[in-house]
Amino acid sequence: MAKSDTDDQSVTFRIPRVLKNEINQRAEMKGVRLSEYLRDLLTSVVEDRVCQAERERIKELENQKFLRSKEFMQLVIWMYSKRVAQKYNKETDYLDDHIKTLKQVGDHVPMALSKEFDKVLKSLLSIDRDSIFSVSYDFIKGSGNKQKFDFEKLEKFLLSKPVKVPNFTPFPLKK
Repeated sequence: MAKSDTDDQSVTFRIPRVLKNEINQRAEMKGVRLSEYLRDLLTSVVEDRVCQAERERIKELENQKFLRSKEFMQLVIWMYSKRVAQKYNKETDYLDDHIKTLKQVGDHVPMALSKEFDKVLKSLLSIDRDSIFSVSYDFIKGSGNKQKFDFEKLEKFLLSKPVKVPNFTPFPLKK
């Protein structure tokens, strides 16, 4: 009877004694045989699961870095300031900088909040900066088919968990 391609296959290769001892110890710690441990390990490598936790941690660190960036903070503060003074000011509004920041936001916030920031981006892209008429921002009050930005969603997101501040050892004071 011929074996099919789905039958288990054997692989033989040589490894250093130190590595084999380490692998044996890890298999024992998990309470499984060496072959089962190696099979699970190779499967996780092939299925690209080995570094998944590390990739998720790196993504979280990138998100935190962006959300703490000066550019993101300036954008949020500017948005809140426009709730009070909605008029466009060519000298102080720095729309190009805010547009650049807004284009990055979606990679660092949940989808629902990303959609809110898209409202701001669309509003800024639609502004005729050379208009002689007064320009206002649609994302603040909404107009026509344009919906206003939901500041409550932003507040819930930003206030949902405390910001982790690293512990720094104080500098020694000079006497």
